[in-house]
Amino acid sequence: MKMHMAKDVAAVLGGNASECRNVSLLAAKFPGLPDDERDKQSRGQFLSQLCRVPLDPQGREVRARFLESILPAARRSVFFRGKLQSRLIVNQAGGVIENAGLCLDPHFGIPYIPGSALKGIARAAALSLCKEQKADIFEILAVFGWAPGAEDLRLLEDGGASLPYKAFSGTVAFLAAYPVSECRLVLDVVTCHHGEYYRDLNIPMNRQDTEAPVPNVFPTIEGGCQFGFTLVCCDQARVQEARTRLSLSSTFDPLEAAKKWLVQALTDHGVGAKTAAGYGWFTIEEDRP
Repeated sequence: MKMHMAKDVAAVLGGNASECRNVSLLAAKFPGLPDDERDKQSRGQFLSQLCRVPLDPQGREVRARFLESILPAARRSVFFRGKLQSRLIVNQAGGVIENAGLCLDPHFGIPYIPGSALKGIARAAALSLCKEQKADIFEILAVFGWAPGAEDLRLLEDGGASLPYKAFSGTVAFLAAYPVSECRLVLDVVTCHHGEYYRDLNIPMNRQDTEAPVPNVFPTIEGGCQFGFTLVCCDQARVQEARTRLSLSSTFDPLEAAKKWLVQALTDHGVGAKTAAGYGWFTIEEDRP
């Protein structure tokens, strides 16, 4: 397998990409791409190498110091920890190697969950409760905001309600979640038993029962790791505007509502890929101011 790199990078690494100690850099810039796409052995060897690179604990420390520096400036914020109960995959389809991507910090190589992903699953959990008449659609809109043509607007249209703005960005910021305990990458595997059938749908599947299964490995975050989740409330004037414009109670707290929906999403639905197969589920461990 050929490994292409710039001359200055080759000089630093001694021409050997295996000397790269940053998981994100190794995965994005020096993946072992086989000459033949059917070569699963080379794929497995490279991903095994990727998972053997130790994750830099300094990344967790830097992230903690960053939160300590910015949160005092926020009027209100909430932080809680969740323990990963199974393996986690985020951004599996976004890597250089097919279906072998992960969200990795570009500086430290540690895995993380983007804030956009957390906001998305919390919103989905809230809308699910709304359809069961267990959550107020206007409270959901106050927290997450809205855009023209969004699904939650159809819920309003069905009820004959209207909104004061064409679009609104919401009142709660969902920050990216980073590990707060030791974590590691491990390989998992999915095996296709009917590769020829999926390559040519004109072939009956029952003719392929003797076909050799083809295992495909992919990296995941091992279960047991703790992640820290942080939500920040926008300025009070914006919150009060949302309460007034959406006719909400003065006691409605968007930060507490956002936390409740995010916790439900993490514990009841999971985050990332393959959640229906049990990946990406959390239990909530502790809170702190």
